[in-house]
Amino acid sequence: MNETRRPTLQIARFPSNATCAVTTSWDDNDTMNLEIMKILDSMGMRGTFYVDSGNPRWTNNGLADSDLRTIAMRHEVGSHTWSHVDCRKCDARTLRDELTRSKEYIEGVLREPVHGFAYPYGEYSSVSENVARESGYLFARTTVQGNVEFPPANPFLWGISVWALDLSPYFLKEIVSRTVLNSMGRLYVRNFAWDWRRLTLRLLEKARVANGVLHIFGHALEVLRPKLKSQFLEVCSKLAFRKDVWYATNGMLFLNERIRESVRITPHHDSENQFLFSVDAEPPFDISPEMIPMPLRLTIPEGWRDFQVQVSAASSGRVETGRVGRQEWIDIFDRSAKITVSRH
Repeated sequence: MNETRRPTLQIARFPSNATCAVTTSWDDNDTMNLEIMKILDSMGMRGTFYVDSGNPRWTNNGLADSDLRTIAMRHEVGSHTWSHVDCRKCDARTLRDELTRSKEYIEGVLREPVHGFAYPYGEYSSVSENVARESGYLFARTTVQGNVEFPPANPFLWGISVWALDLSPYFLKEIVSRTVLNSMGRLYVRNFAWDWRRLTLRLLEKARVANGVLHIFGHALEVLRPKLKSQFLEVCSKLAFRKDVWYATNGMLFLNERIRESVRITPHHDSENQFLFSVDAEPPFDISPEMIPMPLRLTIPEGWRDFQVQVSAASSGRVETGRVGRQEWIDIFDRSAKITVSRH
């Protein structure tokens, strides 16, 4: 039979038939993060909360261990160093202590791995980048804006898309001329945006075209001020519950890449009207199949009018599928499965 008439099975970019992903991240150990969490929950969105548990600033209003466990039930808790040090001003020994102590503390509270680290103030150095890698993190986040492509070339210098920040006190001329906001000003001008809400929607469209990630970053203390909170709710309402978006934590994005890299598809040609595929994944470390599935896309040749797809997962049995035209998306919440395509 002509090979072009065979169904094809490929590894998808994201689960859930998504063309792009949306994620958010929040810095500091502020209890106001719990309100951010509730907003995200109401919108079906996810966030990663980077905490600096040993920072004396949060002695009276920091997140308790029980709060961290509540956040981790649906979202993610990451490291923001132990005491919120400026990574540019620390030697390797100090940084190693800060990053390791923070990671071990959070893992002790949650009883699960901490995958991500966020540089305090968004500032980093080659030393801090290396220490983050050596300390067992999977990625490290900066606050460099404008990024939608994923995965990043360097996972330890991963930037954001947009900072949820009210720029109305500044005129465009001031934004462009101020040294500290110069790159931000260029980003807004380049995208024909005058505030972060418009920039967010522009970057969402770019993420969809690039099969990338829209990443909103902020601080609860800023975002929950009345004016910015209203803007944030407006943006979330426009991003929420889209069928073509995968809503993920920061860590889920990188774990998804590890799964995708490990998937192996073996096609078998059983007969003229039936095709079998074996699918296996062996990620480099333990990743819960219940959280990150194997994302697959099955394409049926033109001319096939009546066909059936059966998916058999090895152990969990959990599979999610959907059909759009001649494509069937398949998310397998297991590490081994068989897919049979029958033509009638």
